[in-house]
Amino acid sequence: MRIQRERRKARRSVYRFMPNGLKVRLHQNRAERKLQVAALKSGWEIYYIGLLDFLCYNPKTGETLFIEVKSTSGDSRPGCNLSRYQKVVAGILEKKSIKVVFFRADKDNPYKIFNPQNLEK
Repeated sequence: MRIQRERRKARRSVYRFMPNGLKVRLHQNRAERKLQVAALKSGWEIYYIGLLDFLCYNPKTGETLFIEVKSTSGDSRPGCNLSRYQKVVAGILEKKSIKVVFFRADKDNPYKIFNPQNLEK
């Protein structure tokens, strides 16, 4: 019983706050946690929650875009709308002039994202 309690205690998540006030969970892996703590103490923000679904790169044009896929639009179920972290990450990418696309599977045409000039509007 004592061993089980100690294991549960060891698995508890440790959190820190980023400079922007969002909470970040520190990794269980010691090496990763060490890096996270150093980054946070140095004023960096760390995002591993809220990362968008796809990083797409076209080697011919050099274009890069991030895509977040949602299954349906107008749905209030969890996972159907952007999370707070996803909005922050998208904002950071857009400030750096990286294109961010939000794709709704029920109403968007995926080919329009990659070849907009080839489709009729």
